[in-house]
This record gives sequence, structure tokens and C-alpha cells, in this order.
Amino acid sequence: MSDIVRFWQFQKIDGKTVKVPAGLDYVLKKHTADFHLIHKEIKNAIKLLNGIFDDSRKVCAKEGIQLQPKRVWVETVLKDLIAHLLDEDEIKQG
Repeated sequence: MSDIVRFWQFQKIDGKTVKVPAGLDYVLKKHTADFHLIHKEIKNAIKLLNGIFDDSRKVCAKEGIQLQPKRVWVETVLKDLIAHLLDEDEIKQG
């Protein structure tokens, strides 16, 4: 699980991976538990979305409808959900 924090310690800048400043490194380590919680919740969301997709695929197969690949669908749904939640948050903060 420490890989979660390590993942956020590096950024792509102009196509190169660089280590972020030491101050940010401290902040990231301070919030390790938060990263673990986020990771766990996203994993659960992916598991639920996979189940929804599998149920949908069964129904669509009966109807002769071709679905996009599961990974593409799950990524799209997660991106849309995050965008929606960020929009809601911006509206609340006004």
C-alpha cells in the first residue's frame, strides 16, 4: 500500500517523470491514511461498476447490442462521476 503514496510523489512534466519537492513529500506522507482510504473506496466502486457492467452485458447480449469494453466503460463512468462531484462542490463553494 505504500506504493500509493509513492505514486503521488512523482509527476510527469514535459514528458519526464520528476520527483516533487521535499515539502510536498512530507505532506503526502502525512496523509498516507487518507490515500489508503481513497484507494479502498475507489477499488470498491470499481468492483460495483464491474458487477453492473456484467449484468448489463447479459441483458444487451439477449437484445443483440454490443457494449464497449468493460475497462473503457468503468473509466468513463468514474470520470463522469468525479466531474459531476467536482461541479457540485464548486457550486456549493460558490
